[in-house]
Amino acid sequence: MAYHEFSLNGLNSERVEALWSFNPGKAAVHRVLPDGRMDLLARFDVRDGGSISNVRLLIAGPAQRPSLLPTRGDTALLGVRFRVGWGGVCLGIDPSTIRDRVLLADDAQRLLGVLAVPILMSRTDEELRDTLRRAVEILTNRATRLARQQPVLDAIAMVHQTGGCLSFGALAKLTDTNERTLRRGMLDAVGLPAKTLSLIVRFQRTLGLLRRVPNDSLTQIALEGGYSDQAHMTREFRRLGGFTPAMRPELPSIHLAML
Repeated sequence: MAYHEFSLNGLNSERVEALWSFNPGKAAVHRVLPDGRMDLLARFDVRDGGSISNVRLLIAGPAQRPSLLPTRGDTALLGVRFRVGWGGVCLGIDPSTIRDRVLLADDAQRLLGVLAVPILMSRTDEELRDTLRRAVEILTNRATRLARQQPVLDAIAMVHQTGGCLSFGALAKLTDTNERTLRRGMLDAVGLPAKTLSLIVRFQRTLGLLRRVPNDSLTQIALEGGYSDQAHMTREFRRLGGFTPAMRPELPSIHLAML
C-alpha cells in the first residue's frame, strides 16, 4: 500500500493532523479502523503521465466500528485528517449526524460550496494538494475556538495522553466541569460518546503495543493497555477491529478515518 503524509505547509496543526494520500496500485479490500477522527477526502482517477481526472469529494464521519474499503488500481485518495474534536467545527457540520457514515460527492460538495470548485477542477495530484490545502486553510481559519469549548478540548487531549484509561469522573474533575456538561460538549465536538472515544483510543494504543513488542505475552499487553485481562482485550478488539489480538501477523495497517 502506498500511504504517504505530506507537510502541512502552514495549515493549523492544532486543528489538522495530517495531509495524506493513499494509492493502492491494485484492486483490493482494506480494513479501516475507527480512530475518532473526521477526514475531508478527494477521490480521483489516476491517468498515465501523472494527470488525474474525475475528482470527487467525500467527508468521512467519526467511526465507532471497523469498515471495509474496496479499491481499484486506477483510483487514489487524497485526504485531510482533522484532529479529534475539530472536524465538525471546521467543516460546519454536526459530526454525530455522519457517525459511521460518509457524505458522498453531491452532499460533500454542497457543504464546501465555492471552495469545492478548484478542487474538482484539479488536473494533477500536485494541483489537487494545493487546492485542497487552500480550502482547508480557509475552513480552519473560519472555525473560532469558543471559550466554552476549552474544557472539552482539554478533556479530549487527556483521553489521548492517558491512552483512554482515565475515568470520566476524573476528566470532569481535572477540567473543573460538570459531568453532564462535559459529556454533552464532547459528544457535540467529536460526534461520539466520551466512553466510546476512550475505548477507541485504548484500542489504538494497544494495537501499537502489539506491533512494537510482538514478543510480549497477550496478558501482559492487555494489562499495559488498560484492560482488566486478556479476555476483555479480545472482546474489545473484536468489537472495534473485527479481529483478535492473537491475529498478530494479519493485523491491518490502515488506521484512517476514511471510506
